Amino acid sequence: MKIERGEQNLGKRTTIYNDGLTENWDEVSVENKSLLSDFISYCRSTNHSPQTCYQYEQQLKIYLCYIQKHFNNKHFTEVRKKELDIFFGSLQNEFNMSPNRVSSIKSAISSMSNYIVDILDDEYPNFKNSTSSIKLATKQNIREKTVLSDEQIEDLLTKLVENKKYQIACFFAFIAYSGSRKAEGLQARVSD
Repeated sequence: MKIERGEQNLGKRTTIYNDGLTENWDEVSVENKSLLSDFISYCRSTNHSPQTCYQYEQQLKIYLCYIQKHFNNKHFTEVRKKELDIFFGSLQNEFNMSPNRVSSIKSAISSMSNYIVDILDDEYPNFKNSTSSIKLATKQNIREKTVLSDEQIEDLLTKLVENKKYQIACFFAFIAYSGSRKAEGLQARVSD
């Protein structure tokens, strides 16, 4: 099954559909589902952003469904390096995922593996995080970054203030002059 991509729209994220990648979620072992649930709860308790927790959960569901379908539903901690390598190769070759997306999924798997090593070491004393030894294709710039000139920033701020959109102007000035991304700006907390 192929992943469909939206039309190329430089500077903007295109939609990636995951149809077929998690359709067998109901068949994933209770142990793997429980491990995922515990890991996501841990992420929330350690102040990971809600968006990060959501992305981890969705990416790990793809992995656990693949384990169910191709590796006989074995436990997360029993997957060998070779099988992990097969999984990443399949994402790139069979599902045509970009190296960036595969790297993001690898990062989620690595984070859950670190959770097992650091927190669940008494339950899985022989488990080690094997993701670091797996080499992936080099990341690519998929989207063209839009960089505004100082003049464009000032013009936009002036128009926002003229239209009495003070909160938007303040937010835009904050992210423009701090170098923050939009999502980082939304997570910023004001303190004394």
